[in-house]
Amino acid sequence: MVSAARELDPTSDRRALDGIAEKLAAIGGAHEGRERGTRLHGLSEFVDRGEVMPAATEQDVADMAAYGIATLDLDVVHIETLVVCDELEVGGTPDRIVQYDGPGPGAGLAAMPARMRASRGLEYAPDWISGHLIADLKTGNVSYGALKMAMQLAVYSRSCLYDHETLIRRPLPPVNQDWGVIIHLPGAATATLYWINLRVGWQGAQLAKQVRELRSVGAKALVPFSSPVT
Repeated sequence: MVSAARELDPTSDRRALDGIAEKLAAIGGAHEGRERGTRLHGLSEFVDRGEVMPAATEQDVADMAAYGIATLDLDVVHIETLVVCDELEVGGTPDRIVQYDGPGPGAGLAAMPARMRASRGLEYAPDWISGHLIADLKTGNVSYGALKMAMQLAVYSRSCLYDHETLIRRPLPPVNQDWGVIIHLPGAATATLYWINLRVGWQGAQLAKQVRELRSVGAKALVPFSSPVT
């Protein structure tokens, strides 16, 4: 069997492939998971504002009960507030800025050898933390991507509040720049808190800036080969 060849069209072919990928994602339930994550984010805001959830299902109530119990010690100061980091020229929206006063990531580890603490990224983990923290809500799998999350929250912690209409910047509350909090809310009536190391995240963010700058320089690395002038 012989098929007729045709000239490839990168634009239309890419659109066709994107369409196929979108359909496969829908079949695999990707849209459902994304929509559920968006709903969990929205419902959590009602909980933190002390408002009644609209048209809540039994599953919603169970999920938000788990969320409320897990975050009981976190007093919300800001919800979904735009911030900018002028040093890196990036912006974003941390899910929460919270006030916390309680055991830190180093609680109960006084007897652990210093080398073991360092191997776990806990060499500067305090026993107690009191103050403001950046907290971000994640509804997907958090088993991977810890560095990405650490970078994201580290940048938030070094940003300032930003009004995109007036372009006015205001300082954040004095947030902890060493540690932040990940609120994992996957549904199924479960919620778990994790400490996230922002020192490591800031190292990654600065390295990413260097790579971005190097790419712009690297674009000029290839120049035409010219024959000697005779």
